[in-house]
Amino acid sequence: MDFLYCRCNYHCNISIFFFVGIIDTSVSSTNIGLWLLILLILGGIMIAGYFLKSNGNIKIANLILGIEAIPAIIFGLWLLLILITNPRWN
Repeated sequence: MDFLYCRCNYHCNISIFFFVGIIDTSVSSTNIGLWLLILLILGGIMIAGYFLKSNGNIKIANLILGIEAIPAIIFGLWLLLILITNPRWN
């Protein structure tokens, strides 16, 4: 399993939530710093994994991306559960 693709998918999902939050104003001036910090950390981990993998440090890159992929896998399973069960949110 290539953890880099899992991280890219996870980062795209978080970015979608960020941009939807900007549109519906749930991301405001009080919490935009936290959102930007999260996006920078996620992007930094993904870029570090890519550079480590391209320089031949595959074990270290897989370790970094694998540890960070665990929340992404759990998040993906949660989204799949939401799509399958179609819960009532009221």
